[in-house]
Amino acid sequence: MSEKWTDEAVVMLLTQVQEGVSDSKIAELLSKHFNCTFTRDSVKNKRTRLQNNEGGKDFGTTLEKYLTRGRTEREIKQRFGDVMDRVVAPPKGLTLFKQRNEFNEEIFVWLPITSPEVNIIKRSWDLRIAEDGDPYMWAQFHDNTKEIRIVPLFDAHYGHVGHRHEKFLSYIRWIAETEGIYVILGGDDMENALDDGRGYSYDQEFHPEKQMTDMVKFLAPIAHRILCMTPGNHEQRTKNRSGIDPTMYIADMLNVPYFTGPIILDALWKGYRWGYHIFHGRGNSQTKGGKHNAAARPVRFTDNINFYISGHTHDPMVNTETRLVRDPVNCRLLEQSYWVIVAQSFLRWKGTYAYIAGYAPPGKGGVSTILYPNGEYKADFST
Repeated sequence: MSEKWTDEAVVMLLTQVQEGVSDSKIAELLSKHFNCTFTRDSVKNKRTRLQNNEGGKDFGTTLEKYLTRGRTEREIKQRFGDVMDRVVAPPKGLTLFKQRNEFNEEIFVWLPITSPEVNIIKRSWDLRIAEDGDPYMWAQFHDNTKEIRIVPLFDAHYGHVGHRHEKFLSYIRWIAETEGIYVILGGDDMENALDDGRGYSYDQEFHPEKQMTDMVKFLAPIAHRILCMTPGNHEQRTKNRSGIDPTMYIADMLNVPYFTGPIILDALWKGYRWGYHIFHGRGNSQTKGGKHNAAARPVRFTDNINFYISGHTHDPMVNTETRLVRDPVNCRLLEQSYWVIVAQSFLRWKGTYAYIAGYAPPGKGGVSTILYPNGEYKADFST
């Protein structure tokens, strides 16, 4: 069978040319792959025409180069034809990441990331995630401890020159060595400053790829205790420019449930249920009241939530409020407590953008939520 220059054959040709493979070797590879005859001269002629941008079509952009940014299936087919079989099987040394854009279209990207070696301990708790795509999950515990603590870790900003690394590692050690402690990761795990003209990249000690792979290593000893992960605005920087969320990579390496935004989590233990609403947080308020109001925003549109947890403002805060709940069985009103929590950060004030901007130093201490086997619960603030 004579040669046939399909879109897939063109992509394969250009990929081999980019790797420095000779025309005769390319002809041999194409013949074997497509089970037809490609000659050295035909490969040379096709390569020359493509490099001269035959027909005005941008064949000079190889699939590998094209997929360094997130692309939809429609975009890929418009450029290269039906090569999705090749897209889902990237070349050696590249990893395929898939996400969805705001139109619910799948996004494909190839990244040359070397995965760190990690050993993950098996979970001791049961996990269930809503099947219809809702950001809702159950975590059922089997611990025989006197209490369960669920600790929010937000705003580590690893990679920033002001990152408090020993404090961060001390939390990791405490969680790893103590039974009955679980973790929620709420974003801004890494500084992830990009060279976008604002100068933030000069505030970080090393580039974002190292921040990503290091964070996987740091979190690996407690991966089995991490209930879920969601990104912050610092991870969003990369997603806005490439369609890639570094948090998704970290979560995938650690086998941790990942959500693109706010999460509703039900913690189940000893026959009781406690509701959590988790999101990274937003807003630039400089007052305690403003920060509380921003953190309490989800109270307006959720119910049966015991803990509203966010971060972002770097100012730890624990406030309890009471709502009235109808008891239709006994015709009475019950008073139900809920807690609005802002998690601590791991970023110094001195020498960082908070100091330069004239923001107040954040409060000291850390927060956690505590569940008891009799169904009681509270949030704890410790200095």
